[in-house]
Amino acid sequence: IYKENRTRDDSVLDWSALFAFSNKLVEDFKNNLPFKVIQVKSAEADDIIGVLCRHIDKEFVIVSSDKDYKQCITSDGRVSMWDPLKKAYIKCNDPRRFVIESALMGQNKDNILNVLTPLTWNKEESRRPPFGPKKAAKIIDEIGLDKWLDKEGVRERFNQNMQVMDLSQTPEIIKDRILDLYKNQF
Repeated sequence: IYKENRTRDDSVLDWSALFAFSNKLVEDFKNNLPFKVIQVKSAEADDIIGVLCRHIDKEFVIVSSDKDYKQCITSDGRVSMWDPLKKAYIKCNDPRRFVIESALMGQNKDNILNVLTPLTWNKEESRRPPFGPKKAAKIIDEIGLDKWLDKEGVRERFNQNMQVMDLSQTPEIIKDRILDLYKNQF
């Protein structure tokens, strides 16, 4: 169930060749560069980064243009984020609010639909209902999140989105694998 609603277009890429190349590149990194490489079965990079930032008491700088990592930024500066495309540190005053707004709005890049899109939605039949940051802010600030979710009957979609977007909800078995590997290797 974890992140299962993500899809990929198998007709566009030779995934076997891509993974073979990727695995070779990772091995080259491990053997030739001063980077620590962590690979964990069933874990994506965001799972690993999110778990380490939350459970390892060290300073981290996340180098990424992926805004999903904003939820890892801490107010004490222990975890910061550098966006190499913007050539700037990214700020996030309220990481929890960021992930809630993201779950409400969905994310095209990861095929996560906004909460107003029915669970049975078919992209061939209709457009998705619009949902942007202004609407998310109004729900949180004026209406109240729980009240709105119940009134609109979209709590199930919201919970699904939170499960895949909220890096604090990485399943325990995956979290344990990440932490065990990190503690045993580093």
